[in-house]
Amino acid sequence: MRTGDVGRIDARGFVYIEDRKKDMILVSGFNVYPNEVEAVAVTHPGVLEAAAVAQPDERSGEVVALFVVRKDPALTEKDIIDHSRQSLSGYKVPKHVYFRTELPKTNVGKILRKALREELRTPRIILTLTLSHFRLQLRTARGSSAKPFWSTNPPSSRPMFVLLCLGDRGSPV
Repeated sequence: MRTGDVGRIDARGFVYIEDRKKDMILVSGFNVYPNEVEAVAVTHPGVLEAAAVAQPDERSGEVVALFVVRKDPALTEKDIIDHSRQSLSGYKVPKHVYFRTELPKTNVGKILRKALREELRTPRIILTLTLSHFRLQLRTARGSSAKPFWSTNPPSSRPMFVLLCLGDRGSPV
């Protein structure tokens, strides 16, 4: 029977379920189990919770990306990486750290790694527009009355920039 679980058997014959095979991260041919990376990350006093997922990488195929909910607002990406280096092999250390206010979870509180993986794999197009004399209108959800945000004179004389992120289907993200 195949369940997709990855486990181990100790010297006394006890079976331990360690992780899910589909969640495994393959870094240059080496297996990295997300639970191992997460277990190290949450030992940092500034981390409330963490989720490790694979992020595509041209050089090594995949690298470890870590999503973190902070306890300490002063916590930085460097702090997490330095802390991880003390306990993990080099290829297991997160290459990217993303901070969130919360992680996506199921109804029973299990972290949805799939949603985080999809977020990293969704291509995004970033358009930069320079606004000098531009009339921006905000519309309500029903498309009724447009309200001017500003009219012909922008709030400052300096050029303003607007970033618009589009998902893979061209819809705003």
